[in-house]
Amino acid sequence: MSKHPALENIVFIFGDGRSGNTFLSNEIHAYTHTVMPPENQLLNKIFYEFPKAKKITSSFLIEKCIAQIFKDIKFSDWKLEKNEIQTLLESVPLTREEFLIECLELYCKKHAPQATAIGIQKDYIELYPWIISIFPNAKFLWLVRDGRAVFHSKSKSTLSDRGHVFETNSQKASCIWRYKNTQLEKIMRKASDKILQVQYENLIADTESTMKKITIFLNLNKRVNRNDAMKIPDRYGTIHENVGKPGLKERATRWENGLSEKEIAQFEAISQAMLKKYGYTPKTKTSLIQRTQAELHYNIFVLKKKAALFARKYKKSLMPF
Repeated sequence: MSKHPALENIVFIFGDGRSGNTFLSNEIHAYTHTVMPPENQLLNKIFYEFPKAKKITSSFLIEKCIAQIFKDIKFSDWKLEKNEIQTLLESVPLTREEFLIECLELYCKKHAPQATAIGIQKDYIELYPWIISIFPNAKFLWLVRDGRAVFHSKSKSTLSDRGHVFETNSQKASCIWRYKNTQLEKIMRKASDKILQVQYENLIADTESTMKKITIFLNLNKRVNRNDAMKIPDRYGTIHENVGKPGLKERATRWENGLSEKEIAQFEAISQAMLKKYGYTPKTKTSLIQRTQAELHYNIFVLKKKAALFARKYKKSLMPF
């Protein structure tokens, strides 16, 4: 279905926010001939807002779909114009899956005609079954970072499209970190040949060796000369200021002085077992009562998460398409 060769080598980067996803994306961009479009909500918009198993034909549908895409301020970072998207929809009737492929192809042709692969750095874990049905040859990188460092980074970083801090609640941050990695473990068990786990701490400690392992897994040729850092939209400010710079080992442990004892204890109570599994040493001891309370807190979080996903899908089924 696709014409641009980059779409035959598509890689998705999964992991909790502030795990180093943009840093890894830049290294892949620098080491290989891979184009890395700025992250946005395109796949979520198409999956949740577009009609399922139906060609987008009527002018009403076309206007509705275009409006949904451009609601996401981050989509403007792709520098694709509304008339270009409208032409795609009006020229040939497309399903939502075909439309996604056409959008990616349009981006590649316009911004990276020489690219041999394309990378998507957005947390689309919930959409994995749909993604793999469209791109059966896709590969996935699962970036794992010490959850306490992730929370520390979230508590100091501001969302570019909302203007507020990522997360200030250590318990919620722990639930999110544990939940996302649990989902990725499930994917790994089903398709271990398609997903590679990458430890953030290894990436910054020995970037060269880690990138060699990644390029072999992705079956991508390494550039003769390292490419320039990928372009980060100006509105992100300093949130990605480390992109393009050498990895600093001290980034891995800044959380130790940046988080309070209470925040560390709350985070570890919920995710202690997973921290240990990934080689991160807990700093606090928790009682049986604390662990039981933490487990209850996490289970309630998971139930709310599943309910929200169900509601989103149900809302979609009621849309007047």
